[in-house]
Amino acid sequence: SKRVTNYFVEVGSDPQIYATAVRIRDQGGVSNQADRQLVQIYIENGRRAGAGLDSATRARVTGLFQRLNDIQRDYLVTLFKDSSAITIATADTVGLPAQFRAALVPSGAGFVVRVNESTYPQYMQNERSADARKRFAVAYFNRGGQANIDRLHGALVLRDSLGRLLGFSTWAAYQLDGKMAKDPKRVISFLETVDGRLLGHARTE
Repeated sequence: SKRVTNYFVEVGSDPQIYATAVRIRDQGGVSNQADRQLVQIYIENGRRAGAGLDSATRARVTGLFQRLNDIQRDYLVTLFKDSSAITIATADTVGLPAQFRAALVPSGAGFVVRVNESTYPQYMQNERSADARKRFAVAYFNRGGQANIDRLHGALVLRDSLGRLLGFSTWAAYQLDGKMAKDPKRVISFLETVDGRLLGHARTE
């Protein structure tokens, strides 16, 4: 996985591939729409990967992207290996789907509930005990422990550095540049509009 992600980082930042794509676009080297779009994808990917930067900055960006991928991979691996669980009383299983209850492991006077991505939706939507839901949520959001918290801090620093090296004010601005929204301000404005329309209904409910 590491070799594959490093390879794609290097391909994306390759200045020769980027320059070739720009030259083909500028010289009108392709005639059909599909090929023009493919050339544009190479240009956009190269621009966002730092292929158009000077060699020293490009090398730094490539190294930071590879380090960021390593952190993100290790973060996910740690989550997948996490075996967090909580124990709930038999009374707290009332309301849980029958198939979900059947998979619970008995423990003393209650049952063990595994805390992971697959159990989260059904448990949180159906568990009637607020205390049991709270204990599950706390365990869920603490998966990976301090090691993953440290990885998050490291990822934030790398993302901020990458965003600025690539010419953006923030990592959010960098991410949205390649999407329809384009600008974080547009996203925030949209969310505030949605909030304004829904908050009254939420309070009523």
